[in-house]
Amino acid sequence: METKLCIYICNSLVPEVNHLLHNGNYPDVSVKSFPAICAGGALTDELILDMVAHNIDQFSKIIVIVSACRGNKKTIQSNHNKIEILHLEQCFELTFNLPTIYHFIQQGNYLVSNGWLRNYQQHIREWGFDKKTAKTFFGESMKQILLLDTELPEDYRPNLEALSEYMGLPYDILPIGTSHVQKYIEGIIFKWRSNNEREALNEQIANSTRESADYSLIFYHLQNLIEFTDEVVIINEILKLSDLLFAPEQIVYQQILNLTATKLHYLNPNEKHINFNAANSLELEINYANEHIGVLGINGIKFPEYIPKYQSMADIICQMGGLAISNARKYSELEKEKLKVVDSEIRFKAIMKQSPSVIEMYDLDGLQRSVNQAYEELWGFSANNTVNQFNILQSEEVKRTGLLDYVL
Repeated sequence: METKLCIYICNSLVPEVNHLLHNGNYPDVSVKSFPAICAGGALTDELILDMVAHNIDQFSKIIVIVSACRGNKKTIQSNHNKIEILHLEQCFELTFNLPTIYHFIQQGNYLVSNGWLRNYQQHIREWGFDKKTAKTFFGESMKQILLLDTELPEDYRPNLEALSEYMGLPYDILPIGTSHVQKYIEGIIFKWRSNNEREALNEQIANSTRESADYSLIFYHLQNLIEFTDEVVIINEILKLSDLLFAPEQIVYQQILNLTATKLHYLNPNEKHINFNAANSLELEINYANEHIGVLGINGIKFPEYIPKYQSMADIICQMGGLAISNARKYSELEKEKLKVVDSEIRFKAIMKQSPSVIEMYDLDGLQRSVNQAYEELWGFSANNTVNQFNILQSEEVKRTGLLDYVL
């Protein structure tokens, strides 16, 4: 069954709620109305169940919003797990904040809304007053009619004027818009959606738990993969793990360097290629950070009916393998560069040592760090007398002779 929410609400409030849903993104929500029954306690559990019975199988959740029609809030609510009853303290609480509503009532205002006015004649019939009696009754208890104008796209003034004439009361209009309705209804919808998402997540967690044994095996073998620095060792570990998980007739790995296919690595049987068959095989690209690293072919899987399940496992192997191989290649390049630097240092030291010219090396602070043999022969003393001791930037003799200008 499709996941959908149905909100039941009094027909005096339906126009505001429908306006909100029609102008928002609520394809999973429907609104249904029930007649305004303002006599306290008229809407019992039995009536609610009868009212929603024909929709029970069409919706995953039904929320019934009630107020005075429900009577005492402590009455036992329906025990049907699809039905939830929300009890408002005051009907217009849906459209405006409760303290302000009570303030207006205490000031002698008879509150109506746009949706209420749409059915004002029905309310008049329920009151049972003729015009003369109505004017006497309302004139003794009320000062005016106050329209909480939700600004729906319809002219409610004629109905308001007719009601005013019937009740014998002046009227006033307070624009309130639909922001309060929106917050209240969206709160209901978002809570329902959140519960659905949580239930779906719990189901996913349960499914993941059932598969944990397979993934534990994968991560047990992959946890040390990124610590290897030899690409061949990493490839062999990937082949062994794939063999253990999928029990194929053969695994072949095509290494790719700089977008060029290079060496083939085989497992079961060695150096004998088995043709790829999509019905019982997997062909997986190993990539990392936009680098195409290789292609892993797992041919002749023993239980091909599990290939959809194997696919997600193989993807993890490819992701981790791609990271490990990429790191290994970077490590290999760094080692090559390190050897170049070491070789360069050796050659420089040899040239410095054999040079007939005096060579002195200083750090950025001016401290002498190294000299060659020609230096010792020129000055007639061992390099130990000045290396790591003499500072050319602090020497008074260098400053006095003007050589400091050439150093800086």
